[in-house]
Amino acid sequence: MNLPESKEKVTIVDTEDGTRIEAQYNPSEVTDEKTAGWASQKVPGMSHPRYQFGSGGDRTVTLKLEFYGSGILSDIKSLRSLCYPENGGSMLKNGPHKVKILFGPIFTSELWIVDSVKVRQFYKFSPGLDPNRADVDVTFKEYVDSSKNIGSARG
Repeated sequence: MNLPESKEKVTIVDTEDGTRIEAQYNPSEVTDEKTAGWASQKVPGMSHPRYQFGSGGDRTVTLKLEFYGSGILSDIKSLRSLCYPENGGSMLKNGPHKVKILFGPIFTSELWIVDSVKVRQFYKFSPGLDPNRADVDVTFKEYVDSSKNIGSARG
């Protein structure tokens, strides 16, 4: 699927059905963490352990998004839906869809899975108890089909 780029506002695009979730505002905070799996080997008589690389760990990105105005519940439900699988009757058809994060040069061609959608707080309820503001943390994990190396990670 050919996905258009978004340079103005962070946009999350479902790569399987093309659904786009465009944030009202750019994230107030973006965290991007990559871990590596090192095993600690204790060596008798040494002051420090030796380390042996076992495997790469997760790359995790969290976007702190703010939503304002009426109708924000539909945006939050759309984000949450990306954590759910696709069922065919009572059986699993596919896992949750993979997404792309479009946000200028920060995220380019990576595929992601939505790991969690956490509403930190709902604010300013209308008379019908619909929230008019919400702070939402969306956490993604990078989805990689084949192993990357130091050269490909540097771009």
